[in-house]
Amino acid sequence: MKIKAIHALSAVLAAIFIISFISQSVCALTYNGSSSYKSGPYYTKLCEVEITGDKRTDIVNIAKSQIGYFEGGKSTELSGTVNGSGNYTEYGRWYGMQDMWCAIFVSWCAYVANVPTSVIPKHAFTPDGLKWFQTRGRAYSRADVAAGLYTPQPGDIIYFKSSRNNNPTNHVGIVTDYKHKTVYTVEGNSSLVGIDTNGGAVANKTHSISDTYIVYICRPDYEEDESCRYLNACLDEYEAVKGGVKVRGWCFDTRDTSVSLNVYVSVGAPLSDSEADISTETVANTSRPDVDNVYGCGSSHGFNNTVETAKTGKQAVYVYAVNPDTNEKNLISVFSANIPAPDDPTKKKADINGDGFLNNKDIVALFRYVSYGEKTDEQHHDFNGDGEANNKDVIALFRFISTYKG
Repeated sequence: MKIKAIHALSAVLAAIFIISFISQSVCALTYNGSSSYKSGPYYTKLCEVEITGDKRTDIVNIAKSQIGYFEGGKSTELSGTVNGSGNYTEYGRWYGMQDMWCAIFVSWCAYVANVPTSVIPKHAFTPDGLKWFQTRGRAYSRADVAAGLYTPQPGDIIYFKSSRNNNPTNHVGIVTDYKHKTVYTVEGNSSLVGIDTNGGAVANKTHSISDTYIVYICRPDYEEDESCRYLNACLDEYEAVKGGVKVRGWCFDTRDTSVSLNVYVSVGAPLSDSEADISTETVANTSRPDVDNVYGCGSSHGFNNTVETAKTGKQAVYVYAVNPDTNEKNLISVFSANIPAPDDPTKKKADINGDGFLNNKDIVALFRYVSYGEKTDEQHHDFNGDGEANNKDVIALFRFISTYKG
């Protein structure tokens, strides 16, 4: 079938628009869920969440995206749409344990929001989580909050206790807001209405701070993320290009500015994820006198590189600085990029007349060359790669253009 000019023009326009410059602080979230979870609406809602880099905002938005999810009755029912009673959830599959899942849900939300376990512990047993915060002086009793000694914030972790057992806590959720002595939360394994510490759903709840059902509200140390403490960095520019991503910026370790950090770009998933397409390292040692003028760190801490990737389409892109002396991996930035596929080299070679379209004009141009032209450009016109430009190339080009679907 012949390729029409309009198709080629549409392809060119699409290539122009597909290259996107996305806000540096926002990226589309990616999560490698089970096939059952991906078949349901809650995976779609999760993928619509944009990671801002503000971990309080991100964990709240992730939790909210799952409101209405129901546990399944067996391991294949993880979509969130089957109202089962077996404690089977996508969150438990991720954790590695299908059981009472309110704390598992909190841990899953933290993981997806890129909150390290040094900030929110990965736990399935609520007393373990509460004790972890208490030993770090980050747990505030309901009475203290009611007295105004602490004001809950979005992203805080709230622990409850019902009469179901004698544990110091037996339920947990994520604070989404606090207004007029009322705590707004999202809770896993809860009921959609009323109080139930084994309700089987992700629910949006409200609680008066005078309610003794609340025992503690804990403040994760989001501000003290160890991975960024000594890193000073900026991603100045990024761009999706055909078959890759271009990144430009600077970074240095405030403890020793003589060290040139390595920069890795991870496409599709974080650096530690097996799904990631990881670039070879780039050394941040190019001249950036503007950075030195501000920070007095030396003038050679810049990087400017285009990295290739096999992944195409909308992808989350993570940029890391790695100290070669300590092997510390620090996240510089994460953003979303719509990566177009690289040019097909055969398609480029088939455009004999160089007008950007594949059609009969290219076949005619090649026929005229091999029939009448001076043989000064054998390599370009040798379409079939046999070392000569002749009618065999015209036939090969005709067959290629007639069947090309690009």
